[in-house]
Amino acid sequence: MGNSIRKISMIVCYSKEAIRKELHKNNITMRKFCGYPALVDFNNEKLCLFYELFGYLYGDGSLHRRKDDNRFELTLYFSLDEKDLVERVAQITYALFSFCPIIKPDQSGYNIIFRKSFGRYLFTLNYPVGKKSIINPQFPSSITQKEDSYAFIR
Repeated sequence: MGNSIRKISMIVCYSKEAIRKELHKNNITMRKFCGYPALVDFNNEKLCLFYELFGYLYGDGSLHRRKDDNRFELTLYFSLDEKDLVERVAQITYALFSFCPIIKPDQSGYNIIFRKSFGRYLFTLNYPVGKKSIINPQFPSSITQKEDSYAFIR
């Protein structure tokens, strides 16, 4: 292991985008993606934390793909009376991925902005892109089939 898509593309003479599309089409993720661990690398405690974070993102978050450069934007919004959840999301994100999201308070709530690479990481885990009210996504089976997935509905 330890090879990047760029190195693999040089060996097999396919473009990086072709390899990414093929991996995504077959639901294959690299062992590590952008420095983030694969779900199989999490112990039970961290997996529960991940499910909790995924539930917050699924309920109040939004992942969009920018048309101009194909990058991802992942945001989460909480109202002013949910400051405890804002702090919880920041704690979980740091505990799992060693970075803190940007928290921007405004007059009506808190906008939490994650790294673009983290948005791409969630995309590889089948997190839905676009407005969930329009695309009506299904919960990813990789989440709902796990024993500890109850944390998803906290």
